[in-house]
Amino acid sequence: MKRLLQKLTFAVPVVALTPLVALAARADLSGIERAIRDIGDIVGLLIPIVAGIALLAFFFGLAKYIFQADDEDARKKGKEIMIAGIVSLFLIAAIGGIIEVLGDILGVDADGEGITPTRINSSGGFRF
Repeated sequence: MKRLLQKLTFAVPVVALTPLVALAARADLSGIERAIRDIGDIVGLLIPIVAGIALLAFFFGLAKYIFQADDEDARKKGKEIMIAGIVSLFLIAAIGGIIEVLGDILGVDADGEGITPTRINSSGGFRF
């Protein structure tokens, strides 16, 4: 009996809330779409800034490595900073490339307009 009650406790709300899912599919998503595009614009502005900071970190580590060559700890710290800068630049470029390739595969425009009409075949499916 306890097991049946547990199943009903889960099943009744799911069945009762199912129509809300169907109604949500017809909702106007223009506000959500606008918010997602605004977030994308902000991220688009932040990526070059982060890449610039990574490049500055590399050069800071390089300067520390060169100008404090007599101090072993400072050279080690400079080397660590340079490695972190290079790894950061690599990750930024690699993630950007992966996102670009996925966008090309899925047919998403670079300016965020969605699936391009040239990627949809005559039967209504995607052409890869």
